[in-house]
Amino acid sequence: MTRLREQLVNGSLADLLTKMNPRWRVSPEIACLRDSQKCPDVLVTSYGRQPVVVENEWAPARTVEAEAVSRLGETLDPAKAGHAGAVQAAVALRTPRELEHCRTPQAMSEALLDLRNGAELQYVLFTGASGAAAERFPRSGWLSGAVADLAVFVDQASVSGDALRRSTAVLEAGVADAVALLRDAASQSKDWKARIAQALKQDYDDRKLDQMLGIAATIMVNAMVFQEGLAGNRNVRNVAQLRDAGELNQAGVLAEWKRILDINYWSIFHLARELLAGVNPPRDATRALEVVASTATKLVALGVAQSHDLAGTVFQRFVGDRKYLASYYTRPESAALLAHLALPQTGWDRKQHVAAFRIADYACGTGTLIHAAYHRINRLHDLVIMNPPFTRAMSDWEPGAEGQWKQYRGLGTSRKAQKRMKEREKELGRKTCYHGSAGIASAFVAVADRMARQGGRVALVLPLTAVQGMSWTGVRKLFSTWYEDVVVIGVAAARGIDQSWSADTKMAEVLLSGRKTTGGGGGRGAFVTLRRRPANAMEATEFARAIQAATAGGPARTLEGGPFGGVPLLLGEERIGEAVDSPLGTGPWSSVPVLDLSLCQSAYQLSQGLLWLPTMDRADAPELPVRPVREFGLVGWAANNIASNRVAAFDRYRIVGEPSYPMLWHNDAVGQTRMLVEPDTHGVVREGREDKASRIWSTRSWVHHNRDLRFTSQALAAAFTEGRTIGGSGWTNVQLSSEAHEKAYCLWANTTLGLVQYWDHASKQQAGRGRMPVTAIQRLPFLDVTTLSRSRLGQAAALFDQMRDLEFLPAYRAVADPVRQDLDRCVLQDVLGLDWGKIEPPLDLLRRKWCAEPSVRAGKPVE
Repeated sequence: MTRLREQLVNGSLADLLTKMNPRWRVSPEIACLRDSQKCPDVLVTSYGRQPVVVENEWAPARTVEAEAVSRLGETLDPAKAGHAGAVQAAVALRTPRELEHCRTPQAMSEALLDLRNGAELQYVLFTGASGAAAERFPRSGWLSGAVADLAVFVDQASVSGDALRRSTAVLEAGVADAVALLRDAASQSKDWKARIAQALKQDYDDRKLDQMLGIAATIMVNAMVFQEGLAGNRNVRNVAQLRDAGELNQAGVLAEWKRILDINYWSIFHLARELLAGVNPPRDATRALEVVASTATKLVALGVAQSHDLAGTVFQRFVGDRKYLASYYTRPESAALLAHLALPQTGWDRKQHVAAFRIADYACGTGTLIHAAYHRINRLHDLVIMNPPFTRAMSDWEPGAEGQWKQYRGLGTSRKAQKRMKEREKELGRKTCYHGSAGIASAFVAVADRMARQGGRVALVLPLTAVQGMSWTGVRKLFSTWYEDVVVIGVAAARGIDQSWSADTKMAEVLLSGRKTTGGGGGRGAFVTLRRRPANAMEATEFARAIQAATAGGPARTLEGGPFGGVPLLLGEERIGEAVDSPLGTGPWSSVPVLDLSLCQSAYQLSQGLLWLPTMDRADAPELPVRPVREFGLVGWAANNIASNRVAAFDRYRIVGEPSYPMLWHNDAVGQTRMLVEPDTHGVVREGREDKASRIWSTRSWVHHNRDLRFTSQALAAAFTEGRTIGGSGWTNVQLSSEAHEKAYCLWANTTLGLVQYWDHASKQQAGRGRMPVTAIQRLPFLDVTTLSRSRLGQAAALFDQMRDLEFLPAYRAVADPVRQDLDRCVLQDVLGLDWGKIEPPLDLLRRKWCAEPSVRAGKPVE
C-alpha cells in the first residue's frame, strides 16, 4: 500500500498557503534554525510580521503539540529563513488520517486534491516561551477548518499580541510628545491654530487646542507609517533616507508627501500635508517631525502598524466632542467579528466580483470598521458597515443647551446651523425607519438601507434598545421585511461595559448583520448570545466561524420549538454561547442577550398560551388564557400626558390631606415591597386642560403595572392601591371590569411567570433593569383574568386580600423568596386549578435559571 508521506503533505500545504497570501514566504522542510538541524514542517514569514512555524502530524498526532512548543524561542537563521529573530508563534496541525492511505499514485493525487478542496484540519496555536509557560489557543480542544481557515489563522498568529500592546503605548507617547511641541508652535501663531481648525472642520476654540493638536499629530504619524510601507516603490523614500539626505524637515517632508500625492493616497497624505504646511516657525515643525518620524519607525519595527488600526485607537481619545455626538470608537475585536460575519468566506474566487465590490461606513470616525472590512477582503483572496452615533434628539439635556440638539452641537456648530440640520433630518427621515425618540442612530440605519444594493449586506453596531425598544420598531420592521440571513449578536454580562462592542460607551450593544433582498425578507433571524466578548482579533475570527457554522441556513434550534435551549457555540472545548433561530417581526427581539435560551423559549410558549417549561413533556404542558393586555384591559396614559411636560393635564404635588386626583407616580424600592401600596402624589388640573384631565381620570384603576422594574432592588411588577388612582412615571394604571379582576391581575404579575413575561418583553438596556413604556404594556402577553369563572375569580380576590400585606424580596431573589414561591403555588394550583405536583419541579428550575441571568441579577449574588 502506498502511503502519503508527511513531507509531501507539507509541501502541498506550503504551496496552498503561498497562493492564499502573495506577501508570504512559505518554506516547507528547510533547516532554518540557527542552533538546530531540525527542520520545521512549514515556516511562514512576511515583512513586518513575526514568523509562524507549523508542525504537522497525522491524526491523532499525539506528539505534535510538544513539537510545536519546542519551536518557541528558537532563533531563525536569516540566511536560510529570510527572516531574523526568535520563533514566538507555533501552530500544531493535525491532518486527517484517512488522507494517508493511498493505494495508487492517482489516489495520492486525489488525497492532495482533497486537502486543497476542503479536507477538515485541526489546529491550535502556542505563543510565548517554550515549555509549560507556553500559552495555548484555544485553552482546550482543537479548532477545525479547511486550508483557507488555517491561512486566516496563521495570518493572525503572525501579529504579536505583545507587539500590539507596545505599539499602542509607543503611539500614545509619541503623539503626546508631538502635541507638546506643536503647542509651543501654536502659541506663537494664531493663524496656524485657525488653519488647523479649518482643516479639521472645527470652529477654533482655545479650549479645544489639545484635541485638535492630538488629532493632527496622529494623522501625521499615520501618514509617515504609511510612507514607510510605500518606500522603495515609485521612488518613495523612507525616514532614514530623508534623514540621510538632510531632508527630514518641514520642506523635505512636504516635498516627499507631494510626490506621494502625485501617485495617489489622497485620503492619507492630503490632510497630513495640509496640517504640516501650516506649522510655523519651520524650526518647530522640524522638531515635531523628529518625534513623528521616530514614532513611525518604532511602530514599523514592532510589525503591527499595517495590520491593526492603531491610529484609530489613539485618534479617538482626542475627540472630546463625543459627549455631544455619542460617537464612539469600535473595538478592534468587535470590528473583526462584524467584518467576518458580514463578509462570508465563499464567493470570492471571481475577479469581477471583487472588482465590483463596494464598502461604505456612513458613520466613519476613526476608520476601524472600514479597516477591518478591507483587511477581511484582503485575506479572502456586500457592504455597508457602521457604528453610528447613539445621540437622542434632546435639546434640554444640560443647562444652557436650550435650542440646541446634541447630535449637531459638536464641532462648534452654530444654533442656526443646528436648527437647519434638525429640520433636514426630519424631512429626510419621513417614510424611513428613522424615529426621533430612537435618536440619530436610527437615521444612520435608514442611510445604510438606502445605500445598500440589492444583495448587499448591512452590518451595524447598535444599542441594545434597537432590538427591544418601542421607538426602534421601524428598524426591526425593515430587517424583518427586506433582509435575510439576519444575525443579531449580544453579550450576556452583568455590566454594560462588558456588553459593549464599542470602546467607551459602557452600555449594552448588539451587532446586527443582514443581506438586502430583491423581494420580501426571510422574516427570521439567528439570535446569538455570547458569554463574553472575544479578547482579540484572532478570537473574534474564531467566534465568527463558530457563529457562521451554527447559523448557516438557520440554527437547528428555534424559539418556537420548545424549551430546549439553543445550538451551542464552541471555541475548542469552551462553550462561548448559543444561538437560536427566531421570527423577527416588529415586537421586541427578546432572545438576545440571554444566557439560557430555554427561558425565552418558555416565555414564547407562555405568550402563545402554553405553560411549557424546561424538562416538561409537551403533552403535560397545560393551556392558559394568555392575550395582550390591551385586548382585555384599558391601559392608562403616559406620564408626559399626565404631568410631565407643557402639554400635560395636571400639575403634580406631594399629597396633603385628601387629594382629588391621587397618583402612583414613583418607584420606591424600599417602601413598595407589599402588593398594597399608597399613592405618592396628586394632580391639580391645569387651566384649559379640564377635558384632557377628565379623559385621563376616567382610566383610573386599582392595579398599576411597573414601567421601570429594577430586578435587583424592586419587588413588584404590579401594585394595588386602596382607591382608584392615576399612574405616572414609574407606574401605569390598568383598568379592568372589576376590582376583583384587578386583584387577580396583580397576583399574576408578581408570580415568577409574571416576572418572566415582563422581563422577556421589556427593554433591558441596563443589566438588572427592565423598562416598558405604555405601548409595550398594551402589547404584553398576559394571563387574561377576565376569563376566570366566578368561583375562581373569588378565590383570586380572597388570595390577594390574604397576601396583600406580605413582604416580597427583590425580583432577582425569587429563588430565595418564600412569599413569592407561595404565591406561585396558590395562583397556579388554587386559582387556575393546575396539577402542582407536575408543575413545581420545572417551575423551580425556571425560577433558578431566571434568577441566574446576568440581565436579571446584574452580578449580585442571589442568596
